[in-house]
Amino acid sequence: MKRWIYSSQDKPPSNPYNWPKSTPEDIRERPQRIVKIGNSQAFYFCNNFVKTSKYEAWNFIPKFLLEEFNPKTKIANCYFLLISGLQCIPQISNTGGIPTTLIPLVIVVVIDGIFQIFEDVSRHR
Repeated sequence: MKRWIYSSQDKPPSNPYNWPKSTPEDIRERPQRIVKIGNSQAFYFCNNFVKTSKYEAWNFIPKFLLEEFNPKTKIANCYFLLISGLQCIPQISNTGGIPTTLIPLVIVVVIDGIFQIFEDVSRHR
């Protein structure tokens, strides 16, 4: 079989050398692609959509909360959540069962959530 040799100005042949061991008869039998401008095509391509956003509208809250209270990355949030839980027990709390550390924790988590939404929307665009 002839090996195709081409210079940098020439385009390579449509079939690489020895792939798929096609003969000239096979190449002639291959269907030709006809592009119809303005009309629907007789073939469809695979979708090449790439999703770079982190969240969807339906999974933002669960994913975000799992990230915010991950003990490996956000130990401070886990600590304040634990303290808030312990403050709910009036026998061991000096706040009378009112979780006072929950208010700053909620503020921090909500602000971080707003920033995550803005970042994810810009990432999605």
